[in-house]
Amino acid sequence: MEDHAGKICPYCRTMIHQGEAVVVCPECGIPHHESCWNDNKGCTTFGCGQHDAVLKQPPGAVCKACGAPMLPDQEFCPKCGTRKAAQPSQNACQSCGAPMLPDQEFCPKCGTRKSAPAMAAVTSPDSVMPSVGKNTSPNYANTAAISTAPVQTYAPVQASTICQGCGAVLAPNEEYCRKCGTIRSAQAPAVCQKCGASMLPGQEFCPRCGNKVGLSMDAGVSSAIQQFNAGITAANKKSKKKPVMIASISAAVVLLVVLAVIILPKIFRSTEDYLTEGNYVKAYSTAGTVSEKQDVVAENTIANCSGKAMLSMKDSKSFDLRKAWYNSSNGTRVVLQVAGNNSYGNTVLNYWVFYYSFDDAQWKLWDTYYDLDRKEYSIYDTSSESADKIIYNSGITIIEENAVTRYQLDQDAVDRINGLFKSGDLDDVKLIPQAVPVDTSSD
Repeated sequence: MEDHAGKICPYCRTMIHQGEAVVVCPECGIPHHESCWNDNKGCTTFGCGQHDAVLKQPPGAVCKACGAPMLPDQEFCPKCGTRKAAQPSQNACQSCGAPMLPDQEFCPKCGTRKSAPAMAAVTSPDSVMPSVGKNTSPNYANTAAISTAPVQTYAPVQASTICQGCGAVLAPNEEYCRKCGTIRSAQAPAVCQKCGASMLPGQEFCPRCGNKVGLSMDAGVSSAIQQFNAGITAANKKSKKKPVMIASISAAVVLLVVLAVIILPKIFRSTEDYLTEGNYVKAYSTAGTVSEKQDVVAENTIANCSGKAMLSMKDSKSFDLRKAWYNSSNGTRVVLQVAGNNSYGNTVLNYWVFYYSFDDAQWKLWDTYYDLDRKEYSIYDTSSESADKIIYNSGITIIEENAVTRYQLDQDAVDRINGLFKSGDLDDVKLIPQAVPVDTSSD
């Protein structure tokens, strides 16, 4: 138990202290608080044989190569990397093979209309369709019964269990999607602009009417334009009885309403809008107060370091920023808490410490830390070993100081940075001039 003091419990994401009851997963070796292990009903590592979702899987849900347990939506074995053998599905698009729900008439990926169910074979070679009315043709003389295959039903997927990032099904206790890493969201799904049917993220065609998703006006703009056209029509009718000036004024009033309610908010964008897009130059210029500008600088700095951390990970596609700290006293220290997959496909939580190199004019990685255990010095250490331990332990000091006394990025900013990662823009974030630290060593 003493050996795990200072390590981070992956369930509650807090430190394990000496004397606390600990359960170490017998399969992947990750330590948990005993209460966290019981609350989660097993290990928190996705794909681990002690995970609650894996333990509930029916017999046979294992990798055919190594026998490791696998979840239904895992395409590759988390232990040996073997691809799951493709299984035929009656509930898939006949054109591209994308999964389809029973009530979807069109494929949400390629737009192909669902094929009509194939008719079962007639029991006799001479059998044809049953006769209609009084038809006495020899072709209808001996009609055999046509067997029909039983209809397979599917349980509907609840909206609350669908990942808003990729559409994967989430287990009840999963806060992050195991497929794309998106945090569970309660936002309502998008709707088709043609028929109003609910659509999941990533669907290119409406599953109800087959309409292709494209650039279209939102409901407010469409309604406003309809009102504008109605105002013009009404004004033209009144112009037959009243002066043309009155009709023009009526149309102008409707146009002003459209500008004030719909168009102006789209022109005058907020600082948050620019931060969401990763446009930190615009965000800094629109920030009103000194405090808001400092927040933009901190978010830009942490996004820049997050891009470097993401590119340095073993599995860069599994990047998930959890927390971040920025040393605002001199602007030369950044600490990130990042979750990601290791070489075995297990999710681990690490601290990434960055420092600003004035010689290279960029943020550089100091070191990464799985736990906060310091390295002990020995009289037998060489000078190189002692130097490495000093640097390593200094990084732990930076983590402890930043996590307690320095600026911590709020959750909205963390979500925006993860959004840039999902859109593929995180590694393109550059420091704005105001975010470049100033060298005060000569002062």
